[in-house]
This record gives sequence, C-alpha cells and structure tokens, in this order.
Amino acid sequence: MSMTDPQAGRPIAEVRSGDLLGGFFQIHFNLRTTLWSVTSLRAPGKGRVVANVDDITLSQARMIVSEAGLRRVKRDGRRAVHAWVRGTIIAVNSHPCLDGLTRVSYNPKPKDTDDFDPYFRVQETSGPGRIVTEADRLVLAKPTPDALKGYGWLRHP
Repeated sequence: MSMTDPQAGRPIAEVRSGDLLGGFFQIHFNLRTTLWSVTSLRAPGKGRVVANVDDITLSQARMIVSEAGLRRVKRDGRRAVHAWVRGTIIAVNSHPCLDGLTRVSYNPKPKDTDDFDPYFRVQETSGPGRIVTEADRLVLAKPTPDALKGYGWLRHP
C-alpha cells in the first residue's frame, strides 16, 4: 500500500496491511482524500501518517476530541484535525458489510445551531444522538465507495 501524503505531496513509506494489523494507531477521516488516515503512536514515525486506507476495523476503540483543537477551530473558523479514534487494528481494506450496524459520527458544528458539540454521537433521525466514547469493535468506513464522508459503525450502540 504505497501512499502519498496529501499535505506534503510526498510518498508515505511503503506499508502493507499486515504491518498495521495488531498495532495500536490513531485514525481520522481525511476530508481532502476521503480516506482514513492512520497515524503512528509509536516510534519510528510517531505522530506521522503511515497509511491512508478505504476502511479499517478497530478493537478497543476510544473516540477522542481535543479540547484545545476544538477551541482553535472555533476561534479561527477553519477546519483542523482535532478528533480521532484510537484502537487496535484488526482489519484493513476488508470492505465490510455495514448492514445492521449503527452509524456514529463527529460533527463539531451541527446544522441549525451556533453551538459546538465536542462529542462523537450515534446518528439519530431527529435530535442529537447518544454520546459514544468507546467501543469494543468499531468499523470506520464510508457508506458507499464514492461517498465524501466516512463514519464509525457499531454492532450494538
């Protein structure tokens, strides 16, 4: 899986899916590439994106929103990565079936409000959904291959 760093325009080191399996990583959805960016939490490469993938499944997932990052987004009025999921990777680019799973998302500024929401939530048809901070198993995937946004998917919220 050879990738290009979308910010720097340079190749990311050659990474195979198997190199990621069983590792503990930080994941965020990249709105520019519409892929999931996998960031290393251990040396070598700590803090660097090591892969961009179509979908990824994590065990012992923890959803994190940086308060300082959210304050920066509020102050500057510009997007910046300040929310991610950390967990152990158990599958990469497996094109999982999402039928029957519940969608979880993070939206710092939901429509029809001036308030900022610092939580990942189960998506409901009306009103804010239940807050989710962790999951035993979490699939990170787009609902369709050509979708512009990615979501978390839970078996039992």
